[in-house]
Amino acid sequence: MEKVNCSIMDLADDIAFAVHDLEDSLALRLITKEDFEYQNRTARHICLSRLKERYPDESRNDLYGSFVGISLATAGAEARDQSPCRLFC
Repeated sequence: MEKVNCSIMDLADDIAFAVHDLEDSLALRLITKEDFEYQNRTARHICLSRLKERYPDESRNDLYGSFVGISLATAGAEARDQSPCRLFC
């Protein structure tokens, strides 16, 4: 479980830094909201396309939802395996 907690904290830090950098970039007018929205749509499309190519049988329509579900199920199983309550459940 500690491994999962550390991963979540690392991810939260990365997200916080990225959001802060984005806010600064918008405030300083280094990028526009429209530029960001376009780049976001483009990057999301590329990422999802690559996931679909790599895991064609994993999902029919909701690749992202399936990926998150699998990730959470795996994390939950790891947490149960390492939990002290597993001795009593």
